[in-house]
Amino acid sequence: MGGTTAKASLIERGRLSASEQYEVGAAMSATSPLMGGAGYALKLPVIDVSEVGAGGGSIVRFDMGGALKVGPDSAGADPGPACYGRGGREPTVTDANVLLGYLNPRALASGSVPIDLDAARKAVGSRVAAPLGRDLVETAYGIHLVANTNMMRAVKAVTTHRGRDTRDFVMFAFGGLGGVHAASLARDLRISRIVVPQAAGVFSALGLLFADLELNESWPCLRRLDALSHAETARIYGQLSAIILGRLGRKESDEVTFQRLADLRYAGQAFEITVPLPEGAFDAAARKELAQRFDVEHETRYGHCFAGQYPHEVVNLRLVGSITPHGARRIATLEAPVTVADGEREAYFGPQCGLLRTPVMSRSGLDAKPQAGPMVIEEYEGTVVVPPDATARRDADGNILINLKAGV
Repeated sequence: MGGTTAKASLIERGRLSASEQYEVGAAMSATSPLMGGAGYALKLPVIDVSEVGAGGGSIVRFDMGGALKVGPDSAGADPGPACYGRGGREPTVTDANVLLGYLNPRALASGSVPIDLDAARKAVGSRVAAPLGRDLVETAYGIHLVANTNMMRAVKAVTTHRGRDTRDFVMFAFGGLGGVHAASLARDLRISRIVVPQAAGVFSALGLLFADLELNESWPCLRRLDALSHAETARIYGQLSAIILGRLGRKESDEVTFQRLADLRYAGQAFEITVPLPEGAFDAAARKELAQRFDVEHETRYGHCFAGQYPHEVVNLRLVGSITPHGARRIATLEAPVTVADGEREAYFGPQCGLLRTPVMSRSGLDAKPQAGPMVIEEYEGTVVVPPDATARRDADGNILINLKAGV
């Protein structure tokens, strides 16, 4: 979660999810055909990421029916949230988080971004709390929850809508506001563990330095699975391999990591699912295993499959080639300058807990032993909020590990 949007993706068994279609320009950008139809369709290989307009600068407003809405319009960087003191008058998610005590009410980024608390009070109070007839802090908490609801749609688009149970996963939270909303969002999704990496606020930018270079090439091959021979698949993958090696500027195939994939569907269907091919020769046993992999994924994603009822069709054969340009890399322990003006401050954790005196610390204030919340962890480029029903500790790699209590 950053300044204008919140994004979600799924890493399952150590692999990113990918898709051959994407939709932009709607209320939510996503790859799922179950969510499509309102935006502009793109046909190209993408990482399966869903995106909604819920960020720190998202403007809070009332729709024509009087319902409270957060985003997708944003205050942006100029003028930014009202609390930035740069002329912004519209209430935003950041203003609400300042009023809740989650964000430093004096300055962010180690003092380099001054915060105008009175401006946040005025914006949220006059434009949201007063029309609702609600208390200022209670209103701010409602804004926080509405933003979470928007983000929940993005998470479910890559989990629930694909047949995955969110309780089986760990939430990896990053972005400037990822650590602020992670715990309350994870609780609603029944996710019990959160990981906040080092440099979480700039983690996407850091990813550009660490990401592998990857190419995805496909070959149209519309025919029944049982009619596809080993010789033909070997020829096609050989040609795709040559294309990838040429575009990556490599001469030897052992310099590149390849993954063979196939886009399958049942005969008569209009949508296909990409599944990995078994290793080795593409013989009868491999074809049977590929069909079973497709059946399992279809059952997981849609709740049913047609195994034994309809033949399998291969729409495309696909080859993904990747290289790590500079070899294996590892992020070093980072200690960005942090200025904690207060040892503690009041933060609001919902009607059950109310306002609590909450310790404020840096990441280095945590160690391997779990510490009970509430607490606020401030860093140069982001903030992490640990609620009363959670514990937090720091692992050997510098990650913050948050565990939510079961049944809360």
